[in-house]
Amino acid sequence: MVIEVAMRVLIVDDEEAIREVLTEMLQPLGYEVATAADGLAGLEQVGLFSPEAVVCDLKMPRLGGLEFLQRLSEEEDAPAVIMLSAFGEIESAVKALQLGACDYLLKPVQSEDLARRLARLVAEKELREQAAEERRRSVVNARMAAVGQLAAGVCHEINNPITTIRGNGQLLRDLLATLAAAIDTGDAERMTTAAKTLAQETPELLDAIQQGTERVEKITLGLMHFADSQSYEPIAKVSLNACVEDALLFVTSPTEGGGQIEQVLSEDLPLVEMRRRDIVQAILCLLLNARQAVGQDVDATIRITTERASADEARLLVEDSGSGVPADLREKIFEPFYTTREVGQGTGLGLSIVYGTVVKDHGGEVDVGASPLGGARFSVT
Repeated sequence: MVIEVAMRVLIVDDEEAIREVLTEMLQPLGYEVATAADGLAGLEQVGLFSPEAVVCDLKMPRLGGLEFLQRLSEEEDAPAVIMLSAFGEIESAVKALQLGACDYLLKPVQSEDLARRLARLVAEKELREQAAEERRRSVVNARMAAVGQLAAGVCHEINNPITTIRGNGQLLRDLLATLAAAIDTGDAERMTTAAKTLAQETPELLDAIQQGTERVEKITLGLMHFADSQSYEPIAKVSLNACVEDALLFVTSPTEGGGQIEQVLSEDLPLVEMRRRDIVQAILCLLLNARQAVGQDVDATIRITTERASADEARLLVEDSGSGVPADLREKIFEPFYTTREVGQGTGLGLSIVYGTVVKDHGGEVDVGASPLGGARFSVT
């Protein structure tokens, strides 16, 4: 029976006959197969063939199975390994399992046994892919939830420049109407005065309209870019302050009732290699978390600070005057789906997104402690 999901399998064995038998056994089942005669050749094939599974003998010249497994375990995204052993090598097979092998088979290998073990690896691969897809969807949903919860702030930010555009547009319309009325009456003095006023006021009015338009455009493009889960952004050297400014486009006050966001942005920051959009998203998650922490308190404060951590490191602090995070929960708070909010008040993914973005994707550090403001302080380096 041909398998539905192809898997690349590398066979590492010093006996040519075994390599041929296993190849003839696997290829009709739909597996892509490559072979190597010893551990060193096997390591080369891992780089060239990128197998998802390796069937490896224990006893081989140049580099044996255990040494091969040890070297392979140092590689990122190492393939699953099934060890082949003789009856007298059970102790070594157990050691191979301790080193990270997923299974072992006794020689002579039965085709049904090998097919069953590899089929299990195929099933596990499908489950991992499904889990990864579910996580990706959850992250996208959490990002969109963050966009939804920040919509009020975005609308407020857009409303201000639109009001400016409308007001200055109306003033320009009134000036033109005054000039038109003067022309209709043939009053030269009124025409001169109206034309002079129009000439003096128009540049300033148009400047204000242009600035308002550019701000609306910047906010909407930023929101679209933030919400777009498909676009890829390469790593580049970016100012952390620029990321903070992007995030603050979407946030005015921490609560619907008021409150303040204080900014203490250092001018002495090194440029840091990062994916700008991802860091903006992480900052937004922290701001949203702080916003939820302070609730409806009109006197609430959220403070966002940047500072130089070392010659090539920048640090971000997001603090709030909310209730804080109890010490016994600080190790759990970055776990996916863990939340201290009431049901329906949070996805439990915001802080795990921050952790994944900062620590896993950018090699940084993130932790939580108490803030002098009375609530939590999240530190991102």
